[in-house]
Amino acid sequence: MTIPSSRDKPSRIPLANVVRALLFPVAATAITVILVRSHAARTAHPPARGGVAHIALVQKDSLFRPIPPTPGAPTGGVWYRPSGDRFAFTLRASGLVPHRRYELDLAVDGVTYTLASRPADGRGAIAIDTVLDQFAEGACVGANYHAPQAVRGRHRIKFAVKYDGSPPSGTMPATGSDGVRVGADLPCAGNGDGDYRYVLFESAIAEFEGRAPTSTRRTPPS
Repeated sequence: MTIPSSRDKPSRIPLANVVRALLFPVAATAITVILVRSHAARTAHPPARGGVAHIALVQKDSLFRPIPPTPGAPTGGVWYRPSGDRFAFTLRASGLVPHRRYELDLAVDGVTYTLASRPADGRGAIAIDTVLDQFAEGACVGANYHAPQAVRGRHRIKFAVKYDGSPPSGTMPATGSDGVRVGADLPCAGNGDGDYRYVLFESAIAEFEGRAPTSTRRTPPS
């Protein structure tokens, strides 16, 4: 049997090398924890400041995970009042394709309404300022039509911006999944290419409490 000599003994790894080897996984773990906590903070209901809450509009991957923003990419935000007898909000989006039409979807308690169709301006931006008396379809949706919902009560709302692939003109009958007419014909003003891909999603769910009007509007006597 051969007895190993001192030259056959494994060499010792310098302590500095060990420390350097451990630093990377520790740092990576710390970064992962920070990112997870940051994402959790973004998906929580945003606090209202001055009576107005804000939600960022971001791009998401196929698993609905936020994609880090890049220069010139689509981005946006929604500002809204968390309570009231009507749902008031403002939407701004940029980085879109100039002059291409987009639709705004509101998913209210799991029911999706296509609220409006708007063209991006020459800079690729869209601006929407509105006050809703009810949640309802506002553009042609065909068999995706859903009956209106009252604003009153507690609601969880998601926002999304997508391409408007509907016909560029005319109307489309509002029908149920079985093809039976369930509502009035809604106007179409899309790109006409059948492309309804989503571009932006909410970074958090909006919580809204619709209250009964504090006073009844009356027509002043003539």
